[in-house]
Amino acid sequence: MTKFQLLGIPTRNWMAVIAAAITAFTTTLDIQVIAFGLGPLADAFEVDTSLVAWVSLLSLLFTVGFMLTAGSFGDRFGRVQVLVFGLMFTTVALAASAFCQNFTQLLITRLVHGIGNVFVVAPGVALIVGAVPKSHRGVALGVQGMAAGVGYFGGPILAGWALETLDWRALFYLRIPIHLTSILLVFLFLRAPKGNSNLPIDFLGSVLSMLAFGSLTLAINQGGRLGWDHPLPILCAFLTPLFLFGLIIVEKSTAAPILDLQQLIKVKSYWIGIVTHFSTYHIQTGIPILSALLVTSKMQGNLTQAGIVVAVYPLARVILSPFSGWMSDKLGTHKMIVWGLALLTISTFSIGIFASSMNLTLVMLLLLLAGMGFVIWEPANQGAIVASIPNNVGTASSMVALSRHLGIVSGVTVATAAFVTAASKASGVEADLARPSALEQSAILAGVETGFIVIAIIGLVGLAVSALRFIGGTNSRSETL
Repeated sequence: MTKFQLLGIPTRNWMAVIAAAITAFTTTLDIQVIAFGLGPLADAFEVDTSLVAWVSLLSLLFTVGFMLTAGSFGDRFGRVQVLVFGLMFTTVALAASAFCQNFTQLLITRLVHGIGNVFVVAPGVALIVGAVPKSHRGVALGVQGMAAGVGYFGGPILAGWALETLDWRALFYLRIPIHLTSILLVFLFLRAPKGNSNLPIDFLGSVLSMLAFGSLTLAINQGGRLGWDHPLPILCAFLTPLFLFGLIIVEKSTAAPILDLQQLIKVKSYWIGIVTHFSTYHIQTGIPILSALLVTSKMQGNLTQAGIVVAVYPLARVILSPFSGWMSDKLGTHKMIVWGLALLTISTFSIGIFASSMNLTLVMLLLLLAGMGFVIWEPANQGAIVASIPNNVGTASSMVALSRHLGIVSGVTVATAAFVTAASKASGVEADLARPSALEQSAILAGVETGFIVIAIIGLVGLAVSALRFIGGTNSRSETL
């Protein structure tokens, strides 16, 4: 008897795809809500933009630091169990954030959110790889991308409306029902196979990775705010290579490394995909932060309407992701990766060059083109990585998520640091006073232009690395350097 299929995938396997889509949706919704709300949060707590960025960065850094360990947790205890734990933990963190009385408390609750979020994000690609045949993974990854796009699309609209009609606390408590619904769906419809409890866990590698990435982020974030001659960014810049060196030594000697350096270096298509994943998500995250500042400035503080305009950027992702995934299955991945990243980078550069003079219609058009570039790129790049994934699927999946979140951390850090540096210089105020309500429109636009150009430069690096796919060919799954 033939089993019923939808888009070539058995219906029972769609449950794994739906679970992966849930992780993508809740994660991107959080990223977009916080990104749009950074300016209002800076005003509410009377801190500058680079400092309030840590509302996003603290959660992301913990996610980055323990991403690979969470992947091994999925292999050890079961991916569904890990997912449910993460969803429950992030729900508690959202409730706690809504009750915060000061900025320090908010940072602590965001750190707690990061603990849960790492277990939500890590199993995503592994759930799809384990359930969907290679010939149809583009479609499944496209559906996951569409769910992420819904989060990216809905985030600015929800945040703009909440800030306009309620207050900053609504950024957190309004999302609790979504998380509770996600937990219920996973419990009801997803089977929970057991993991391999004999697999070891590399805790030391996890701690060193978080320290390395955290010190690098702090150096970039506070260098623009305090000055590059300040002891804090200098110390962090000094510690970063030491932690990275320690991480490399530990990963070479441990029996079950969270970061398989040999596999990463050996397989050409794998490391190219990982580097491209990082650079593209760097742009992807910087765009909504800078767009929110740009559009809010041009619309003179109307947050609800500004949220709708910023939501144009992920609109293409919501509509076109499954189709883009199908195209990557049919046409191959390499050209789509380069074309998509080129369109995203050119659109981002264009906003950076013309932000001050362009009207909102042109801003929306360029945001839509940037979103189209991203949606062309994403399923194809994930498909190329999956095709070269090693046997330990859980850890390999979390490597994809790690590169994505490193790009997100980099995007938040660089975009806010570039904005604060340029805006404070244009306005003549100290960097620690450069919050949106204290700046003139001309200073905000100067900061936005600089920010867009800086994040686009990282996109050029990713584009150059992607072009290496055409040198010697990387179509074979087993191709190595």
